[in-house]
Amino acid sequence: MKHKIILLYILAFSFISAYTFGQIKYETVKSVNFTVNGTSTLHDWEMKGSGGKCSAILDFDSPGKLSGLKDVSFSFPAKLLKSGKDAMDGNAYKALKTDKHPNITGSFSNAKATTTDNINYKIIATIKLQIAGFTKDVPVSADGKLNKDGSLTIKGEKKIDMKEFKVDPPSFMFGSVKTGKDIVVKFDLTLTK
Repeated sequence: MKHKIILLYILAFSFISAYTFGQIKYETVKSVNFTVNGTSTLHDWEMKGSGGKCSAILDFDSPGKLSGLKDVSFSFPAKLLKSGKDAMDGNAYKALKTDKHPNITGSFSNAKATTTDNINYKIIATIKLQIAGFTKDVPVSADGKLNKDGSLTIKGEKKIDMKEFKVDPPSFMFGSVKTGKDIVVKFDLTLTK
């Protein structure tokens, strides 16, 4: 009888442990949201877009704390970015070479998540980012939040020099208005099991 009780405890612990920690695949529950802000000789500008997809494998330790992120990747169609001005959008798509490289893609490496409360996380990673067909490793820092429904929201922003991706900053009105080479990319996505 004593052995049966011990066996029941071991089985119960194994069953609970399987649902308490381990690797779980997450994918976007809502679209990936991007905002790109930049400057020009005339005025500041902004493009926004929603869509694309993202997936990740998240590691959880025994108390249910997020301990790591693996295989995080995203793909975002560049033509989903809109400024509200067709001419500006057309020049941006031309600069991004969307006819040959329609998607902005990325995959995380060396991703680490730290927390003090098991809800809010600081995520530090390197993204192998591809823009206009050119790939470059970019360090990034983001804020993550483990929501009550088990989903994970990740928000962050990164300043990028477009010339590092071989993108010529667009110009308008026959070159009289030029955009700056630096942009700020803000991202917001929610992943769910």
